[in-house]
Amino acid sequence: FNVLFDLHKGTPAYREAVNKVLWEDLDIANTEKVVTMIANGEIEIVEQPLSPIGLWGVTRTKELMQPLRADHMILMALKKRLENETMFASCLFCQNQWRVRVEFAPKRFVCSKCGGIMIAMLKEYDRDNIKLFAKDPETLTAQEKKDVARLRRIANLVNEGGKRAAMTLAGRGVGPESASRILGRSHADEDEFLRDILSAEVLFAKNKRFWD
Repeated sequence: FNVLFDLHKGTPAYREAVNKVLWEDLDIANTEKVVTMIANGEIEIVEQPLSPIGLWGVTRTKELMQPLRADHMILMALKKRLENETMFASCLFCQNQWRVRVEFAPKRFVCSKCGGIMIAMLKEYDRDNIKLFAKDPETLTAQEKKDVARLRRIANLVNEGGKRAAMTLAGRGVGPESASRILGRSHADEDEFLRDILSAEVLFAKNKRFWD
């Protein structure tokens, strides 16, 4: 919920929603009168147990509890999407590639062809870059050298993080830099881990608007 709120903050839709709440849903004038009367002692506040009507309001008002539930539901939807992603496990040693659905990713990746453990998890658009490791390093262009370094970093993350690294890299716009930061943090639970991935996706979506 907070991530979605921050994503729309400052937009015309956000300002319109705030204005609607302030000027249509809230009775500001009478609220000021009541607060003034309380401050002047004209209205006494008495604490007492929750009344049946008050209890009904607490249990029925979605706004009191929905944000927490919604946050968890969003994270579980994210987890399902990430686990359904199919990526290409790519061996840096022999360039062998095989499809891996993130949900069934192993804790430790090992190439079935050569036994190599430097395995980069790549998306469809990135999979052909594994061919760069079959080329003479002296013939690589500046961009190709950057791609090789990036794939090595991805392979290091996968070697250390296994399935957790694969799930992180499956995020939209989550490259090795963002993934390294996420995997390097200590997370109290799965929700915290997923929330970091979601934040990285939101940041990518924000920046992509400027790139486009």
